Amino acid sequence: SFRDNSLPHIFQVGMQMLQRMNSKQLSFGSPEADGLMLKQVLKLIYTALNFDFMGTIPDDTTEEQGTVMVPNSWNMLREEGVTQLFFDVYHTACSRGREGDLQCGRWCLQCLVLLAAIRRSFFQRDE
Repeated sequence: SFRDNSLPHIFQVGMQMLQRMNSKQLSFGSPEADGLMLKQVLKLIYTALNFDFMGTIPDDTTEEQGTVMVPNSWNMLREEGVTQLFFDVYHTACSRGREGDLQCGRWCLQCLVLLAAIRRSFFQRDE
């Protein structure tokens, strides 16, 4: 299914691009192009995290769920530094103060809200 096969790969590619852009390993030729691509990458990550994993939201008019129910197979979310990456991108974007960068800052915060809403059992380890 899309949820199990494609979505984790899409999310992982988005996260890899975000890491590379944050570390200045990936550039698109100008600050404006970099900002536009950063915004699109953040929107991609947000959309992947906001996916209806349980298939319980009947239409797009319903309010967002309170808990993000990512599958246990999304191990990349358990890696060290995931949330710190979004805080770093947020800090960099907001310190520049340009409108496009401020939009990126807003997308970072929206991603952080979804990361904070991931179900608690996702992070519990079997011991």
